[in-house]
Amino acid sequence: ATPPRVMAALLIALPDVRSVDVRGSRIEVRTTNPSRFFQRVNQLTLSHSIDLRTMQTIDAGAEAVFGYLHEGLA
Repeated sequence: ATPPRVMAALLIALPDVRSVDVRGSRIEVRTTNPSRFFQRVNQLTLSHSIDLRTMQTIDAGAEAVFGYLHEGLA
């Protein structure tokens, strides 16, 4: 498994990321563009062979979540 601090270093380099907090084995990310962030996380996990188990949106309105899911279906 990829150590959380290694993953955090990759995430903070993304242009839409405002902050990254490592809390044990969890990483909390604040981003200005969630849709683009999720796409880039997918690219990072594939290109760096990262074993990502779970992602959870903790502060998004229903409209933002619907938009992200809708884009994934397109």
